Amino acid sequence: MYILESTDLDTVFSCVDNSTMNDYWRTHYRIGVQTEEHSINWSTTFKIHLTINCFIPMVFAYGTFMKIDKYKEKALDWLHALPAEVNQITKAYARNKVVCSSAADSQALLHVKSTYCAHKQCLSCAIGLAILKS
Repeated sequence: MYILESTDLDTVFSCVDNSTMNDYWRTHYRIGVQTEEHSINWSTTFKIHLTINCFIPMVFAYGTFMKIDKYKEKALDWLHALPAEVNQITKAYARNKVVCSSAADSQALLHVKSTYCAHKQCLSCAIGLAILKS
């Protein structure tokens, strides 16, 4: 409920910062594989990924299920406020001059990739057509 009532992303990030990890993870990245001791603080990148892939879909789904538009709008506002994800897929689009200015853009490109590119539906996709024409 705390995430739902958060008014801004700093509040969401502080919620993550206030959560703690078990000390086991100070010497592990994976279960059963011990490493040298390291920090278990949440990185900004992790908080952004968690927000994009967990909190925003949850808030949007809640708004959809409960038919409360303010939650759907909040989720979309947060998505537009966060920086674009940088991954293999967004890098491939960038090489073809498709630029992401926010997480909303990078999420849209991930959807295009799984919906059109993965099924070789380039001719049914506006981006695919533009790339093929150039």
